[in-house]
Amino acid sequence: SGCYPRGVVCNKKGELFVAGEDSYCYKSVNGGASWSKAGSLNGTPLGITSDNNDYLYAALEGTSGQVSRSTDNGASWTLVGAAGWGPENPQYNDPIVADNNGYLYMLMDKTEARMYWSTNLGMSWSHRGTPNNGAKGMGVSKNGYLLTSLDANGMSEAGILAYSTNQGGGWNT
Repeated sequence: SGCYPRGVVCNKKGELFVAGEDSYCYKSVNGGASWSKAGSLNGTPLGITSDNNDYLYAALEGTSGQVSRSTDNGASWTLVGAAGWGPENPQYNDPIVADNNGYLYMLMDKTEARMYWSTNLGMSWSHRGTPNNGAKGMGVSKNGYLLTSLDANGMSEAGILAYSTNQGGGWNT
């Protein structure tokens, strides 16, 4: 595609989507062999995820936690709710994920690692928990646990895996 990717996700049909630094979504239907420009994300993305409905969500940079959603495989995007973090400290590594229930989670701040969640397709967000200072990004395991990697002794690389079995209400290492 010729632009720096800010996240990649695969939907249930096996189609790949990339959130590009140029504020566009790119789509591949052949495992990444070729890409086409799908639609404008309405801002510079920090990451992208897909939910159980195959809706796509992009967390946007510098927009107080604004999320853009696509219900048509990336062709068009609509700004939905905002979680409310300041633009000065966004979390850049996979900041938005969807769990097996279709709930969305965003990791907000590199220093404080605040996490917010949405149970209504990104329309509204509320504070859910704080995994630990220095959380690096988020993921979801096959069994639905939320995952994040934490700084090891304040070092810049991630070294400790933290997981939540209750949708971010509490964290274990």
